Amino acid sequence: MKCYTLKSEKECKIIIFLDKISYEVYLVHYMFIVGPVSLIGVSNNLFFDSVIVLIVSFLVAFALKKISSFIVDKAA
Repeated sequence: MKCYTLKSEKECKIIIFLDKISYEVYLVHYMFIVGPVSLIGVSNNLFFDSVIVLIVSFLVAFALKKISSFIVDKAA
């Protein structure tokens, strides 16, 4: 994937990384918003809760991507 519209190489790498894990983020984010391990309501600050949900969603999505890539590589 090329980033023709971005001026910085760093911005391009960030976009490519987010693109690679976007499906996994989609899969896990709901679980941390209203699902069985909801993080909304942990504190009295909605902004803080939202930041926690974003961070945890990205970390779990990254781990899920690594695990699934490992399994696919072993199966092939």
